[in-house]
Amino acid sequence: MGWYDNENLTGSPVTAIGSTETGNKEYWAKWEANTYTVTLNANGGTINSGNVTGYTYGVGATLPTADDMTYTGYTFKGWYDNENLTGSPIAAIGDTETGNKEYWAKWEANTYTVTLNTNGGTINSGNVTGYTYGVGATLPTAGDMTYTGHTFKGWYDNENLTGSPVTAIGNTETGNKEYWAKWEINQYTVTVKSENGKADITITQDYGTAITAPADPTREGYQFNGWDKAFPTTMPAENLTITAKWKVNSYTITFDTTGGSEIAPITQDYGTAIVAPADPTREGYTFIGWDMEIPTTMPAENITLKARWKDSEKPTGEIKISENSWKAFLNNITFGLFFKDTQTVTINAADNSGESVTVEYLLSNKELTKTELDGMTFTAYTAPFGIDPDNEYIIYVRLTDKAGNTDYICSDGIVLDGTSPVIKGIENGKTYCEAQTVTIDEKYIDTVIVNETKVTLDENNSFVLSPADDEQKIIVTDKAGNTAEMTVTVNDGHTFGEWASNGDGTHTRTCTVDGCSAGTQTENCIDANKDHKCDICDYIISECADDNKDHKCDYCGKKLTEHTGGKATCAEKAVCEVCGKAYGEFDANIHSDLKHIDAKAATKDAEGNIEYWYCEGCGKYFSDKDGTKEIKKADTVTAKLKDDSKLPQTGDISNLALWIALLFVSGGAAIGTTIVSRKKKYNK
Repeated sequence: MGWYDNENLTGSPVTAIGSTETGNKEYWAKWEANTYTVTLNANGGTINSGNVTGYTYGVGATLPTADDMTYTGYTFKGWYDNENLTGSPIAAIGDTETGNKEYWAKWEANTYTVTLNTNGGTINSGNVTGYTYGVGATLPTAGDMTYTGHTFKGWYDNENLTGSPVTAIGNTETGNKEYWAKWEINQYTVTVKSENGKADITITQDYGTAITAPADPTREGYQFNGWDKAFPTTMPAENLTITAKWKVNSYTITFDTTGGSEIAPITQDYGTAIVAPADPTREGYTFIGWDMEIPTTMPAENITLKARWKDSEKPTGEIKISENSWKAFLNNITFGLFFKDTQTVTINAADNSGESVTVEYLLSNKELTKTELDGMTFTAYTAPFGIDPDNEYIIYVRLTDKAGNTDYICSDGIVLDGTSPVIKGIENGKTYCEAQTVTIDEKYIDTVIVNETKVTLDENNSFVLSPADDEQKIIVTDKAGNTAEMTVTVNDGHTFGEWASNGDGTHTRTCTVDGCSAGTQTENCIDANKDHKCDICDYIISECADDNKDHKCDYCGKKLTEHTGGKATCAEKAVCEVCGKAYGEFDANIHSDLKHIDAKAATKDAEGNIEYWYCEGCGKYFSDKDGTKEIKKADTVTAKLKDDSKLPQTGDISNLALWIALLFVSGGAAIGTTIVSRKKKYNK
């Protein structure tokens, strides 16, 4: 700043000593402290007070503190002299420091608490107890929670569970949070399988509600033997299938041979296959059958068959195929003998006479009676012959002896089957999303095996291939020994996506499994809680309406309007112009029937009355025409006129004022005139 010739540094600075100056000289230097700039980088925050833009050497400066600054969701942690915010924080610039300064603010995101009220449920994973500003948090989903018999419907920010559900806390939110879980009770189905040919019984109810078990079923040929599991008293938290257990009944077929050889009764379970016994014999008679056909399976009753005989000797014979032979005419043909290849038929015949027997045969694919055979053309048998596959045969043989006695014998039903069964309804190697109905195209099925387990077919040669974890191998074998195989995978149901509104009162979801074309499900929108929206897809189904004019929505019950219109009186409440009902309070100032009563002068013999108004509606009296000034009935009455003799005597005025007051209250003009007249007379 320069040199000065005094310690106080006043005056002008001296820059040189002139050539003409004399004497010793003393000078004092003058200094001024330097000023430097300060740059503060708030890093997203705001300096509300105490900002510093510069400092002076020897003085220094104090940097803004946490109280001087704000940054939503963050806490100030100090100033640093580098962008990486390393080292120690700086609170002030010292008075001996020099040079321009630049500092960077350091902030730390705030952390808040989160309280989750599960309302009876359990959080198994994904629990949230807090969150950090700038990060937020995702609340537990339905997959993270359980509550027996209920479905999680979301988190709500209030105990009343109103508004929209909350799935996450945003990264810009602040403050402690509290949420409440909303649950919806589930419905489950108990499927009752009677296994008696009748349709299944389904019971669908809310979880925990009381269940009424159905009556015990019935089934021909069986005795009901209880259920495979106990009926629950209340709906469990799962779908349940309960199947009837049956004990098959036994029945007896008794053979009455009517003098022939004895045949033991057949006692078997209902529905089991019956093997017909050998024909009975009787000396001198030919057995010609039973009075009714032997059933192929045991019926649901005991029966007795009676033998029929013909008293003539006939030739005998035998039909042989492989190890099988027949010597009689069968009255009950069953196709129970099976071969895959061509078979050789040999026929033998004999007669008790020892003479030759003419043998003829007929091949048929259906059972024939002897009467039908009598009119048919047979082929002469000369040597064994073959029968070929893929046909059904009954070999009928006509035996005729020299005497003309004729008899028929036949084989049982024979099936020559060289073709493998066909499996329909599924494709080999394919994956399905639900149970499949498999049909076997084969007339004579022996066994159907699925993964080494035997399967029972229904009347359509079908069975349901249920879902399983692994591949399922189906092996079908017919009674001739031909087989067919197929391997498929059946998953337990479709993997559906979310429901989507179709905008027409329905919603649809589709299977996400590749190649699944059947996994489309469309259902009608439902509004069980009556809020005019579909409970599943939120489609607006209807609007509030008040057709019955009761001020409430006819569907959801929400209050729409208040009573309006009408006019209340002292006797009647106002009548609503919308619903026609009375409402509100009586109006004491509005009179329904206000009658005017003229004033009537009193006489010596009768009371009078003042002018007044009387309301028929409320029964009140009023002194004005608007009915606002109520009086009592007694107030309307004026007293009878007094006799002269009863007036005060001359010179006595003690009661004069009282008389005048009473007369004025009475309102009688004539009486008033009389008083004045008497008063004047008294004053004389």
